[in-house]
Amino acid sequence: MEKEICIFEREDVEIEGESLNDRLSCITDLLEQELGINVWFVEILGNRWSYLAGSRKASSAFLPPKRIRLNKRYGVVLDIDSWNSIPHRQRRKLLDFLQNMVEKYG
Repeated sequence: MEKEICIFEREDVEIEGESLNDRLSCITDLLEQELGINVWFVEILGNRWSYLAGSRKASSAFLPPKRIRLNKRYGVVLDIDSWNSIPHRQRRKLLDFLQNMVEKYG
């Protein structure tokens, strides 16, 4: 069953915070509440993906995490099972939302 309304489609959701990390932490909390996924935002430093914000919970998944580059400097890491549970159309909207967020505030 497709989750009908997501945070990136609602107009009543405000992403609060002064810094990019504050905003990313807010997004992480909302994604966990709305979609049940754990997301870790990272800064990409060459081959190293360095944690910036996100869930402090360890993933229980056995499979390797999914790494997605949002732009040259930022990316997200998430549980591949959680990612695959989101319908494709919503995944694309979520990525667009996240890319816009890091471009605007990063």
